[in-house]
Amino acid sequence: MLGYESSFGYIHAIKLAQQGNLLEKRVGKLIWIQGLDWEFCNHPKAAILFECVQTIYTIYPKSELLEKAAKCIGKFVLSPKINLKYLGLKALTYVIQQDPNLALQHQMTIIECLDHPDPIIKRETLELLYRITNGQNVIVIVQKMLDYLKESKEEYAIINLVAKVAELAEKYPFIFLN
Repeated sequence: MLGYESSFGYIHAIKLAQQGNLLEKRVGKLIWIQGLDWEFCNHPKAAILFECVQTIYTIYPKSELLEKAAKCIGKFVLSPKINLKYLGLKALTYVIQQDPNLALQHQMTIIECLDHPDPIIKRETLELLYRITNGQNVIVIVQKMLDYLKESKEEYAIINLVAKVAELAEKYPFIFLN
């Protein structure tokens, strides 16, 4: 088709499914299941998987599909390629909105992303850590945020992170008083 791979057709079909105006969403479900079973090794397949994950969390939050999507996101986050890692971190924001417990499965992987040399990956990681903070992990996450503050030179990032640390201190004061 004009020298392009068929991946673009799949992506377009999946984006149509996201609009929610399809009469029969079961067709979309078959596409998602097929897409989530692929092992990706190139960017077009990764783009299709990302769209599948986004669609699952947008219009069809069924627990079986959510778990498959969470496993798929883990592959993105563990990828050595910066673009795929970033897509994985972005996809985890969809996970958090639907089921924060599925995102907590990736907590250690997310924390490891703070060691990545790319500042955008670090900022996205800090945002995810903030969103998955609970009473059990608040001390570790705030410590990671404070560590980042010590090395950061970006004024906006510093202001944003200080506000988040303050919010967490307000939300979990009993932990910081001990």
